[in-house]
Amino acid sequence: MKKIGLVDMYTYLPILALIVGIFAIFFANDSYRYPCQDPANWETADCQPPACTASSSCPANLITLDGTPVSPEQMQSIIDDIKATEAAITNMNPVVPEETPTEETPLYEEVK
Repeated sequence: MKKIGLVDMYTYLPILALIVGIFAIFFANDSYRYPCQDPANWETADCQPPACTASSSCPANLITLDGTPVSPEQMQSIIDDIKATEAAITNMNPVVPEETPTEETPLYEEVK
């Protein structure tokens, strides 16, 4: 069996790190630490009091930055805002540039 020398180690280690990094970027899922942080789960029974109060995993406990609880009305407002934003994004028209640059159209103006 061939021993790996110091030069070989410094050659293969960055390549291995690069492969692992690319794998992590492309195959990692968008995940949440707690299921109730995902807005898709806010309506489920596990994320509604009293089921989530014992573990403090209610959305109201997980999404505030300053630790203050969110009222149910505020939570419903957040849910409505998310749904309205998703609807607005799906109904958007694509942006068309005003003028497409050609060979005659300079991309920048020369300073004289």
